[in-house]
Amino acid sequence: MTPPSAPPASSLRRWLPHPWWSLWLAACWLLLEDADSPGHWLMALLFALVLPRVLHAFMRLPPPPQTPDAPDTPTRIRWQPIPRLVAHVLQDILLCNLIVARQALGRMSALHPAWLEVPVSLRHPLAIDLLASIITNTPGTISCTISPDRRRILVHALHCDDIPGALTSIHRRYEQPLAAIFDTPPETLPHAPDRKS
Repeated sequence: MTPPSAPPASSLRRWLPHPWWSLWLAACWLLLEDADSPGHWLMALLFALVLPRVLHAFMRLPPPPQTPDAPDTPTRIRWQPIPRLVAHVLQDILLCNLIVARQALGRMSALHPAWLEVPVSLRHPLAIDLLASIITNTPGTISCTISPDRRRILVHALHCDDIPGALTSIHRRYEQPLAAIFDTPPETLPHAPDRKS
C-alpha cells in the first residue's frame, strides 16, 4: 500500500501565492487591532488569504529593461557601503521634510520649480531603479522619470536654486554609494558630474 502523496506545490501556491506578504498582512492587522478577540484573528486570516490572491497579478512585474552595456555576469553585491547610503537617504529625507514644510508655509512666489536632467552613470538595472526611487522619495521631488535609454533621470523639483549643485549632490550622496554597492568602480563611470570632495 503506497502512502498518500503530498498535495501538489501548485495547490499551496494557489492559496498562498506570496506567503511572506500574507504573514506580514496578518501580523500588521493583529498589531493594529491588539488581537483581543477571535474576530480579529479571523479578519487577519481573511486578509492574509484574500489580498495576496487578489493582488497577485499586479505583483508579477516584468524585469527592468537592460541598458546596452549592462553587465552580463551576476553582480557581486558589496554590503559595506550600504550603511553610508542609508544614512544619507535618512538624513536627506529629514532635512528635506523640514525645508519643504518651511517652503509650504512661505510665499509661493519664493519657490523656483525646476526640471533636472540627472545623468546616470550606473549600468546595473537594479541600481538605476534604486537611484530613481531614492530621488522620488526625497521630499521636494514632484516626479521622476527614467529615460528610455536609461542614461538620464528627469526630475521635477519643487524648488531648486542651484541645479549644478543639486546634480553633484545626487551623484555624491546616492550614485557613488550605489556604484560601490553594485561593485562598479566610480572611476569607470562616464558622464558623471565633478567628483571633487
